[in-house]
Amino acid sequence: MNIPRNLIVIGTFLSWYFGIVYFNGDMAFTTLNVISHGIPYMALIWFFEKIKINKTTIKSKIMTLSFTKWGICYFLIILISLAYLEEGLWDGLVWREHLSVFKPFSTLPQIGSSELLSLIVPLLALPQATHYVLDGFIWKAKNKF
Repeated sequence: MNIPRNLIVIGTFLSWYFGIVYFNGDMAFTTLNVISHGIPYMALIWFFEKIKINKTTIKSKIMTLSFTKWGICYFLIILISLAYLEEGLWDGLVWREHLSVFKPFSTLPQIGSSELLSLIVPLLALPQATHYVLDGFIWKAKNKF
């Protein structure tokens, strides 16, 4: 029995339960999910990649910049920008529930065609699917840190 892994799964369950079922609100879920899962996940990725980049001899400028004194700031700016882009596309094209938060995306047309939605939704879900695949690799990499 892996106690830390079970605690993470229980914590994720609790954040989803309280955010979605109990409080039934986007802000409650987002806050609980980001605090309990997102921040540790970002830290794990950053530290894992920092170890990996220190071991390689060929380094790109962006990778080197990401692990300098202010690298964590660049890392967070990139992640937050990508997250805003993803959520803005979801809201602008599909949901249209928080257009005041995603003003740059408010001029996008809402997709009503089920055929077009069947193409757009999988593309918008790709970052989340990638996140789960990366989770699988991270969970299996327990002896590589």
